[in-house]
Amino acid sequence: MIQNNGSPFVLFLRASSNVLGAFEKQVATLSMIVIMFAIAATIVVRLFNLPLPSLGEIAVVAMSPLTFIGGALCSHLHQHITIDVVELMPNSVFKTLLRGLSALSMAVFGGIFSWLAWNLFSYAFETGERLIDLGTPIWIPTGCMVIGAALICIHSIIDFLLVVMIRNREVSI
Repeated sequence: MIQNNGSPFVLFLRASSNVLGAFEKQVATLSMIVIMFAIAATIVVRLFNLPLPSLGEIAVVAMSPLTFIGGALCSHLHQHITIDVVELMPNSVFKTLLRGLSALSMAVFGGIFSWLAWNLFSYAFETGERLIDLGTPIWIPTGCMVIGAALICIHSIIDFLLVVMIRNREVSI
């Protein structure tokens, strides 16, 4: 398990990241359940030629929180390639530097993507555009893009602060 340097701020950062990660895990799980239900219902509707609309649109919309908020969960769990490369480095000072650079680059990516996604979200919200089959508002999936990108940015900032604050550099953040 992750050790700490005794600082209440480090404990707060880790607890905050863990709470966000638990939320992200719940959203990703719920999204998968919705996708599976919508696809199964669509198959039944088509198989029996029922006079009901296809629920495939719900599955497509549910892919947005799974993708973007699930991406933030991957960031929290450090399940991206930069961390794998860092773990292969033998020098702890170099590992620390790479962890810090990785966290900073992810924070920049998350910040830029949040801004771009926000522009798309605000456009979709203001125009009231909807998907064709069920009329699902476009702002729902684009809102998940904003939330996911912001969460990636938050996790990355927390990771960077932990890299800077932790004294034992051999301990994984």
